This record gives sequence, structure tokens and C-alpha cells, in this order.
Amino acid sequence: MQQRVFQQTRTTNFWRLLFLMAVVSFGTEHQLHAYVDPGSGALIWQTVLAAFAGLVFYGRRILRTIRRKGRGEEMPPAKQ
Repeated sequence: MQQRVFQQTRTTNFWRLLFLMAVVSFGTEHQLHAYVDPGSGALIWQTVLAAFAGLVFYGRRILRTIRRKGRGEEMPPAKQ
């Protein structure tokens, strides 16, 4: 029980910090003169797509594990 309360407190503090950072960022905005060359743009797109692909693969695995536990099925042994 204590660990769950600690986890909720830590999560709440994270979201408060994230909100505070967003408020400070948008409250103190300045006009920027930046240039992103095509190579940097391609790297950003590649990173976003790779993160999405990883989320899809691991998300499917996590959902499958949750569904099996909900049905009471045995987990298959880990492959080595």
C-alpha cells in the first residue's frame, strides 16, 4: 500500500513539474530565428517514426500479457 501511495505521489509531482515547465516556456517565449537543414529534419522524422514503431511492437506485447493474465492463462517460457 505504501509503495502505491509513493508511486501516485511521484506521478503527480511529475505532471505538476511538466505543467510548470510548459507555463514557463510559453510565458517567456521569444521569437527565434533558426534554420533546420534537410538532414536534421530527416533525423527528426526518423526518430519520431522509430519511436512510434517501437511503441506499436511493445504495446502489442504488453496488451497480450495483460489479456493472458486476465484470462488466467499460463505465460509461455521466455525464449533464449
